[in-house]
Order: sequence, then C-alpha cells, then structure tokens
Amino acid sequence: MKPQVAEPGPAADLVAPLDADRDALPVPRRGLALSAGCLLGTLLLLVAFSRAGVAAFALGQPRTIPTMLAASLLAVASGSAWLLGRSTETGRPRVRAAWLTVAGLLALLAVEQAMSLNHWIPEWLELPRYSILDAGVLGGLAVLALGTWLLRSNTSRALWVAGAAAWLGGQLAEVTLGGKWQHDAAAGLELCGCALLALALLLALPPEYRLWEARGGRGGIRRLAESAVEAVRLRTAARAVFGAIGFFALVGGLLILLDREFLGPVQNAPNPLQWFDLNQELTFPAYFSGLLLAAMAGLAVLVAVTPGSRLGSAWPWIGMALVVAFLAVDEVVDFHGRAQKATDIEAQVLLAPLIVAAAIVGLALLVRIWSNRPVRWMFLGGAAAWGMAMAIDPSTHPGSVLAFPEEVLEMSGSALFLLALLVLARAGLGLDRGSIPTDADAVAR
Repeated sequence: MKPQVAEPGPAADLVAPLDADRDALPVPRRGLALSAGCLLGTLLLLVAFSRAGVAAFALGQPRTIPTMLAASLLAVASGSAWLLGRSTETGRPRVRAAWLTVAGLLALLAVEQAMSLNHWIPEWLELPRYSILDAGVLGGLAVLALGTWLLRSNTSRALWVAGAAAWLGGQLAEVTLGGKWQHDAAAGLELCGCALLALALLLALPPEYRLWEARGGRGGIRRLAESAVEAVRLRTAARAVFGAIGFFALVGGLLILLDREFLGPVQNAPNPLQWFDLNQELTFPAYFSGLLLAAMAGLAVLVAVTPGSRLGSAWPWIGMALVVAFLAVDEVVDFHGRAQKATDIEAQVLLAPLIVAAAIVGLALLVRIWSNRPVRWMFLGGAAAWGMAMAIDPSTHPGSVLAFPEEVLEMSGSALFLLALLVLARAGLGLDRGSIPTDADAVAR
C-alpha cells in the first residue's frame, strides 16, 4: 500500500522558492569573473572620460551615458524578473505575482533613473526635496526583500543582496554628500549596484534564456534575437516607432514654435521640456535615434547569419551593421560635431569616407533586395530621408527651426531601414512566407 502524500496547501508556493533547489542551477565561475572584469573596466573607462571633461560621460548627471547605462541595467533586471514570472509554473500564482511585482518596481526605478524624477518633480509639485528619493528607497527595499525571498541560488541571492545594498548606498550617499546632482562616488556605487542586480537575475533565468550555456554566448544571443523578431510583427513595430517619432516631433516642434532657445548644457536645465530639444545631444530624441540605429545594426547581423534572409553573401550586411553601429554611437556622443569644432572642418567632409563606404554597401544590398517590392521601397525611402537630412544638417544650429525637419527625417529614415530589416529577418525565419522571393519566383517572372 502506497503511503498517503498530502496535497500541497495554499502556502506551498510560498515555501518552495526558499527550500527547493537552492543550488540547483550551475553557476559558471568563468562567466562571473568575466562579468566582474567587464563591470570594473567599464566603470574605470567612464571615470576616465568623466575626469577628462567629456560631458556625455559625466558621472552623476542626468541623461548622460553612465546614467542611461544604469537605467538600462535596471530595465534588463526588470525584463529578467518578468521572464522569471512568466516561466513560473501555473500552479504557483503567488510566486508568479511576486516576480511580476519585482519586474514592475524595477521598471519604475529604471524610469526614475533615466528621467531623474527626484530632481525636478519636487520643484514642480512643491514637494519636500527628497520625497521622490525616499519613495525610491522604499521601492528598493521592497525589491530587495522580494528578490531575496524568491531567488533559489545562493550565488544569485548574494549578488542580489550586494547589488541592492550598493544601489541603496548610492541613493543615501546622494543625500549625505549634498549638491544638486549626484557625487561621482555615489553615481559609481549606484551603477555597480544596478549591474549586480541585473547579473543576479540573469543567472536565475531558465536554461533556454541563459546566454553563457551556448558556446561563447552566441547561440543564446541568436535565440533571444530570433524570439524578439518572432514576437514583434511589422504592423506593431511600425505603429510603435512612428508613434514615438510623432511624439518627439510634436514636442520638439511646439518648443521651436514657442521660440525656446536651448543654449548651454541641456543636462542642467531646470525645465524637463528642454530634454526634448531636437538639436542637442544627451536628450531623449538623441537617445531614441541612437536606439533605432543600434536596433538596425543588430537586425543586420541577424540577417547576415540567417541564410534565408541575406539573399547571398553575408558581407554587405556585416558592413551595414558596422556603419550603422558607428552612427548609433555618434548620434549620442556627437563625434563628428566635436571633431568639427576641433578642426574647423565641415562634418560632411570628416564623414566622407564613411558616407562612401555606406553608399557602396547600400548599392550592394539594393541589388539583392530589388525584386522584393516592399523592402525595396522602404530601403529607397530610408535612403531618401537620410539624404535630405544630410542636406539640411549644415544649416542647423542650436535653436534653428531647420533642426525640426532634419531630425524628423533622420529618425524616419532609420525607422524605414529598421522595418525593412525586420521584414527580411521574419521571412528568413519562416514567419512571413512569401516576403522574400526565391529562385523559382524569379524564373516564374
């Protein structure tokens, strides 16, 4: 006679995360060492650029690259918590709800980090100076408690506690060190905390999402990229991208109509509407434009490694990815603008070699996709928009009305290229059959 086994009660899903499989997931020591080395190297590089006076790398300033990097790491942690919640067994609703709560709190902290809400909302709403900061600390404590309870691996839990402690230490240091913006030490501590939080949750992901289990991580990254392409349909992507462009165009156009001159460092502006200036670096339109270009580079690489998408050799797609990746960094850091000021040479002259290389790659790709009418017209439309933006660019300067069409055309061109690459990637993965012409189609014509 088999022994009677009691059915799990309502509290079973509350105890399971603490008692079951505490060290079931293998932790790659080499991956941890590599991650720690990358974090240390990145932090030292950011400190060096910040000390050199490069405004885009200033620590403790809103919307600079270190601040946006910290916000991105919190967003990665939020996405990882969401995946952990989605992958939780359906019979454990409380654990799933707890993970989704962690994901939501981390998303709110990422938004606060990116927009520096604690610096301008109290002034606008006449609240106590540190009210938003106090709310963020309370949210961080809730995240710490929930994550410590939910994580099964001792290693992930240790990284989680260390990351939360570092992040909370950076928040408290901001108060104790004083000043309108964060001190370098507080900003560095906060950035390390965000990285540790993201790493802790990445280590806790299910095997199908763990990048280090594939050789060199490339297989895992490719699986994630393919999953993202599968989840994003063309019509949804077009609505989201052009909706965002329309929003930035509306706000930026209204600011130009109101004759607001944005001179001086934008990151120190007390009015957050100035962060939407279309013709300044370190603003939300600049980051969005850089994100579009970065997504283009990633999709170009995916198309290059997918035989059903690339329509021949992979080298033109790799060339496109390299050119666009440089443009993505330049969009945020403004290399060509800095070089123009230092040399008194027009930016178009400095960028001439890159323009020639882009033209050669573009012609090679256009020949390949010419028989695909939708992709062809999106490529041609993107090239035309970029060409008109480059023609306007020499006449723009801070406060110029011409900044509006130049930036809108640039973002629209990037969006058209991005959508064309999305069509090719989805067709190559067999998601939208008929989008890519085959040899049989060419013979039939």
